[in-house]
Amino acid sequence: MLRKNIFDAVIIGGGCAGTGAALKLRDYSRNVLVIERKRIGGLIYYAHRVSNMPFFKNETGISVCRRMECFLIDSGLPVLFAEVYDVKKTLEGLVKLRTSEGDIITRYALFATGRMPVKYEKESKRIKYFHDEIKEGETAVIGGGEVAVSQAISLKQRGLTADIFTRSGLKNVNSALKREADMENIKIIHAGESLKFGESSDKVIVAYRAKDEEIILLYDNLLYSCGREPVMPQTDFNINDEHISRAGTVKKEFPSQCDDAFKDGEAEGMKIGLKLRGE
Repeated sequence: MLRKNIFDAVIIGGGCAGTGAALKLRDYSRNVLVIERKRIGGLIYYAHRVSNMPFFKNETGISVCRRMECFLIDSGLPVLFAEVYDVKKTLEGLVKLRTSEGDIITRYALFATGRMPVKYEKESKRIKYFHDEIKEGETAVIGGGEVAVSQAISLKQRGLTADIFTRSGLKNVNSALKREADMENIKIIHAGESLKFGESSDKVIVAYRAKDEEIILLYDNLLYSCGREPVMPQTDFNINDEHISRAGTVKKEFPSQCDDAFKDGEAEGMKIGLKLRGE
């Protein structure tokens, strides 16, 4: 039934920005669909603790995802769990989404698809990007951002060993997260530009220099957390087309990603709502 409708708007992505957009668009139209590939909340699911959203103060990422899902359910807007393959313009000027659940037509499409981890240049079964992929053993976490620290804390609280290796320190990590990492006795190695890693037959090798001495350590897993990059389906639309818009971190990175992305979603949702009203 969903595929036979022409929606006023379709939001692609059910993370912070997508949820913010959906809740705002609800004020303008009930003929709105949210498409999410995996789970409502997006990558905030992996946050050990969310400290930068006023109405989700000091909650776990999993808890925030559940509450966002409840918000959408209470809004009455439908959510379709599907993959969006590409986005094309119809002869009538509408937006056609080709998804794993069939084609969907809408007047406006809002991309709130967020970002995914930057992949390491070499594929390996020992290199992971999310802490829940790691079931056992000792892990070297590579990265110095809040995501790296948060995932290391999650590993420790599951009873696993996790050491953080960073080239540039933890200067962009909030103080609450640093304190929690300290309470969990997570070792943080400031390796600088000397940091290197590779593999032996059965281990991950991490090497760096300290006081002119080369230190070599062995781990069972490597969690690579060195930035994220925007995710967008293929489209033949000009990015400035009035029927297409973006919200959240797919558009740009924010200092306070969750809170700012949610607010940006609200702002972009309102813009579409005003177009629907002809304003």
